[in-house]
Amino acid sequence: MSANMTARQSARFINATPADGGLSRNVWALALKALTLLFCLHVLPSGAEEDYATGFIPDDPQTYAATPEAPRYRAWVPPETDLSAWFPAPGRQGAQASCGAWATAYAARAYYAARRRGQPPLEPADRLSPAYIYNQIKNGSCKAGSQISKALILMRDRGVATWPDFPYDPADCSRLPGPELTAKAARFRISGYERVEAEDLDKLKEQIAGGHPVIFGMDVSDDLYRLKGGIYNDLSAEGLGRNGHALVLVGYSEPRRAFKVINSWGPNWGERGFGWISYAALRKRIVQAYVMKPPPDEAQRQDAPPAPIPTPPPVTRPSGLNAEGLNRLIARLAGPGLCGDLRGRLSGGNRVILSGFAGRERDIDPIAQALQAQGAVVTRDIVPRPWPQCEVLVNLRTELAQPRGLKVSIAGQADAALKAGDTVMIEVITPSTPSYLYLTYVQADGNAVHLTRPLGRYPKPLPPNTRLVFGDGQAGRARFTASPPFGPEAVVAIAAPQPLYSAVLPPTQIERDYLNQMRQALSGWGASAAVALLSTQPH
Repeated sequence: MSANMTARQSARFINATPADGGLSRNVWALALKALTLLFCLHVLPSGAEEDYATGFIPDDPQTYAATPEAPRYRAWVPPETDLSAWFPAPGRQGAQASCGAWATAYAARAYYAARRRGQPPLEPADRLSPAYIYNQIKNGSCKAGSQISKALILMRDRGVATWPDFPYDPADCSRLPGPELTAKAARFRISGYERVEAEDLDKLKEQIAGGHPVIFGMDVSDDLYRLKGGIYNDLSAEGLGRNGHALVLVGYSEPRRAFKVINSWGPNWGERGFGWISYAALRKRIVQAYVMKPPPDEAQRQDAPPAPIPTPPPVTRPSGLNAEGLNRLIARLAGPGLCGDLRGRLSGGNRVILSGFAGRERDIDPIAQALQAQGAVVTRDIVPRPWPQCEVLVNLRTELAQPRGLKVSIAGQADAALKAGDTVMIEVITPSTPSYLYLTYVQADGNAVHLTRPLGRYPKPLPPNTRLVFGDGQAGRARFTASPPFGPEAVVAIAAPQPLYSAVLPPTQIERDYLNQMRQALSGWGASAAVALLSTQPH
């Protein structure tokens, strides 16, 4: 195997071996030894810290493919999510090739323990021991790396010790735990682990939005060692296939077009041990990715943690704020994690009326409480828009404000409540200029059905003010009826001066894929949008 062979090339090499099981295993064993050297022995660049070791070794392709895939997160994915407040202060692995143990045990497992306690891991007793994991799974000496999956399997079967019980010694990796310590470590066992499709950035974001940090291995270049701030964005071939490092994705930001990571190179790296990796660089350099399955009482998949609410600036009383200042304060309190849009109105004395929409009423509670702490008497006038309705409205905020004559209605209504068997007649009027129309029915069954979208290699725009009707069963058109499963739905019309997508959309997508692609496609195109919201019910 050439030293320039990438991990993906090595996978193709191994898959090309004869179909004899013993021979394939022998080939992989030899390849693994070579990969251990390629991924763990490296020359540090000039200006890098001398103990910035790495140590990630990928699973063989068959093992990785056989790992169960994490289910999709079918809920609100905000434009920014940051879980870093629940992680311990970034540590330093030193010269040992122990990054996999730091990523899995010290970072990710400690995160779930902190969520269970409801308190960030600030005390030494809250930290978990990377040495407990690494010393048992390393592939040879302290300079040899390990697989992320081995760390996760060990935590599934035996758990992990706390740092005070099994301190990390950067000069020694030979110590092993005894029976008594092994028994104590069992309280930090995990239920299992799953893989995430590593190069699908939307799936990585979904996991983070769902409250699950992503443990991953990537190929690093010299620029990562030198990162002191900003965003790592090396798209070159440097380091590919020969310098693997394990980290944890703890957040993402659409405005930055980057993921936030926690590293194990100490507080002098990046921004106090955390750093940012661009979407493009991660897509090019990521090799494998996993999420751990915590015990059931620590799972957070259906209730992702909101970003920490910033302390509002001190004010004498809300009545001392003007309307603009009040809404700036509400925007700060809501942050990017709210699936909704809130406005505040001063109504005499210290009374504040909150209006707008939100996916869940409880998401408004901390905002109202923060205003009340400033002396406000808060009244709510919030329209419930359950997900995915709230995300449709948030994603299209700009486009809905510039409809240019685009209209969509259901049976002549902007909003509708339909019962089982009712006809779902959809009417669209296109904008006052030629446009390419995308009309999508987001259903309660989790599917987004594209009723019309530009087709062919060179589609033509629709003329201005074109009227289109769907679902009425007239003039040879299909008849749409309200049917189970029932719940909140939406009909979304987007019109653009040119096609939004590089490829033709499939007839149907899951709603999460549709919303992800919509967010990316709309950037900078000057599109218009109109939305009709409906609720279907059995009777």
